[in-house]
Amino acid sequence: MKRLFFAIPLPKEIKKQINYSFPPKSFHGIRWIGEEDMHITVHFLGATGEEELPQVLKKAEGVCESVFSFELKFASYKTIVKDRKPIMVWAQFEENNTFEDICLKFRESFPTEEKRKPAPHLTLARIKQLHKLPFDLPKEFPFSFIAHEIDLMVSQLHADGAKYELVKSWYLN
Repeated sequence: MKRLFFAIPLPKEIKKQINYSFPPKSFHGIRWIGEEDMHITVHFLGATGEEELPQVLKKAEGVCESVFSFELKFASYKTIVKDRKPIMVWAQFEENNTFEDICLKFRESFPTEEKRKPAPHLTLARIKQLHKLPFDLPKEFPFSFIAHEIDLMVSQLHADGAKYELVKSWYLN
């Protein structure tokens, strides 16, 4: 079984720009996402058998053929809080109808329990056992990019966090 998900890749220059915006990544209790693993999740499939992969690829191709490239605009950096403690740092993007549409098409093609409204974001860090961030979020800088492809990724869990491997990419119209 493989843990699969669909994601929008980010241009390398944007990953670098975001990475340089934050302080040195040496705070205890914070696990930063490396540039090579940065992505915007569209839909998480979860555990998928090898025998299901051909059908997943066929359905995903159909979804991607029905969607046009679109622009994602950065909105802000955001700390996600649970039980009054920070648990993640995100780069939040502006709401986008095309992003929402593609997420809902993937949900329809690959049903899961997910019911939340799709929110385009990039997880930058996961936080454990801290009551507050030991740094201020960086000043925001305006940027956007054209999302022109969707990747099918496999998530491999390791002691130091998940690592992602590309399975297949589809270009949007």
